[in-house]
Amino acid sequence: MADPVERYFDRRARAYDGRYDHGRLQRIIRPSLLRGREAALALARSLGARRVLEAGCGPGRLGEALLAAGVAEYIGVDVSGAMVERAQARLARFGDRARVIHAPVAAAPVEGPFDLVVALGLFDYVHDPEATLGRMTAECAGVLLATFPRWDVVRDPVRTLVYRYGYGCQIRHYDERRLAALLDRCGIGDATVETRRTGFRVTARVVPPPG
Repeated sequence: MADPVERYFDRRARAYDGRYDHGRLQRIIRPSLLRGREAALALARSLGARRVLEAGCGPGRLGEALLAAGVAEYIGVDVSGAMVERAQARLARFGDRARVIHAPVAAAPVEGPFDLVVALGLFDYVHDPEATLGRMTAECAGVLLATFPRWDVVRDPVRTLVYRYGYGCQIRHYDERRLAALLDRCGIGDATVETRRTGFRVTARVVPPPG
């Protein structure tokens, strides 16, 4: 049986995908959605990234932009089968430069190293963030970019109740201490953390262990 997060995104895949078709509106009501995508594209360009892994790729919108910008190989991973189908259809024109996998990130059959590993909006829903972030770190030999939700007194009381009782999903939140402890447990030391009202954006340089 699919878990609640998978069921939620399977049902909401079309609506979620459609958010990207209304850029001006989304920049007002969901600014972090577009800021994260812009940050990922800027990083890929500055790094000259050839291999990119996206954890929680959704309908493949970022993957499409990365491949169009010249990334040689993109792998997206998502727990939602409906999202994976949308991403595969969207990225089919890029041939074997793109691959989308239906699996939890921690158990996905991917093999690094990747120049850039991205997770935007994933850690709201992850049951085991240490396993997920640890896997992302293990496959990275460049830069890791990830966002983490922060409790917002305006948005989150209602959002938390709606997700829990309406969709059966538990939304997770982080504060500075919890995030720092997670990064430390995953061996991420060289990180820049940007704090915004509704979340944190982490950009970390990952150096693979010798051997």
